[in-house]
Amino acid sequence: EADAPEDTVHYTAWLANRMCDGDALEQARGDAPEGLLGHRAVCEAACTEDPQCRFYLWRDAPGSNESYHCATFAGDCSRTRPYAGGGAAVVYRREASCAATRALEHSARAAVDAADAMRRS
Repeated sequence: EADAPEDTVHYTAWLANRMCDGDALEQARGDAPEGLLGHRAVCEAACTEDPQCRFYLWRDAPGSNESYHCATFAGDCSRTRPYAGGGAAVVYRREASCAATRALEHSARAAVDAADAMRRS
């Protein structure tokens, strides 16, 4: 199996009908699926392109007031609040890239090896 590109970014659904309690890096709301609101992939790409972004909110509820909502957030999103616009809002969490995960695993192995070497000496 081939390795994924090192710069691949993955997101997982993290919260439903809640949003991060902090200032959004970027935000758009409206009833027309255009621009940042054109598709969830467009909203996700806005988060991916901003190195500070760790979470994004996407709402796609045609027929309701402000049917579409995209918001990107920095930080850990540990404080949240109920989503005021009704249902269908999901917060997605950015996952570490394969390269970052490998670097962390390498650092952890190096620390364990160093500790083992110190115990043996």
